[in-house]
This record gives sequence, structure tokens and C-alpha cells, in this order.
Amino acid sequence: MHSSIRTAVVAWLLALPACTFATGFRFAPGVDPTGAMAEREVVVALTHAVLKGTDDALFFAQIERVVAGLAPQPGYVGHSLRSSGRGEAWTMTVWTDEDALDAFVASRLHREAIAAALVTVDKARFHRYRVPMRSLPPDWSMALAQLESIAFDDYGAQSAASPTRP
Repeated sequence: MHSSIRTAVVAWLLALPACTFATGFRFAPGVDPTGAMAEREVVVALTHAVLKGTDDALFFAQIERVVAGLAPQPGYVGHSLRSSGRGEAWTMTVWTDEDALDAFVASRLHREAIAAALVTVDKARFHRYRVPMRSLPPDWSMALAQLESIAFDDYGAQSAASPTRP
């Protein structure tokens, strides 16, 4: 599918009004949560963004760009996306360890996507937690419960600030 059409379809699916949509968890190529690494702990990274509503398509285009570049990232295990359809979006990525996640957050791909999409973000919150590989894929209800007590960072008043987490 042509990139601009795919971007529009992803944005539309993730922003359907009055419903919540989540993609199924997508494992990285070759990852088997029941295999030799089943007992190893992995890191789940969550982001919850509340959008300004000025240009959701830009935000979702950056998500699509990042997702397209996840597979070659060292330590990437898998991901899922979620949207309320009312200006809220969540990302969930799973990594073999904190170092792999930190390297991805510092990567050019992630930094550029954050810089481009930040103008659409009013506030966001981030959280990491660990689970055994055998418990994958993560459940969105558990992930949302993990986020409940996390405070939002306010980006609405900031124009060039860059999130340093998930």
C-alpha cells in the first residue's frame, strides 16, 4: 500500500470516533516467548499521549514511521498500539532489557519522530515495568492499570521540549 494511503488508513483506524482500538501485539521476527528465553524478564515501555487535536495525522504518521523501523532495533521484542478515537493514543513496546530500550529512545529514528510529533501533544506520561517473557503478549488492561498512578508531563505550553523517556 502506498505510504500516504497507509498513513491515512492507520490514522483513521486509530482515531475512530467513540471507540477504542488496539492493534494486536506484534512480535519481532524470530521472537518466541515460549522458547529458550521464556523465563527471562523483559521490559514493557508504555506511552500515553493526549493530543491537542490540531493534526492527529502528523502524530500517527510518526508512529507509523517508528513502527516501520522497529524490527532492526537491537533488543526489540514486539509492540501494540491503542487509540481512544478522542485524541488519546498509547504505545506499548517490549524490549529485552533497559539498555536496549534506552538505546532505542536515544536513536535517531525515535528522536526525529518525537521532534516532529511533539507539536501535536498536549500531555504525555511514560512508564516501564518488567514481566517474564513467557507472559507475553502484554494485556492492555494491565498496561493501563500500570499507567493510572503516573503523572502527566505537560507539553502543551512547551514548543521544543523533548520527552526523555519512556
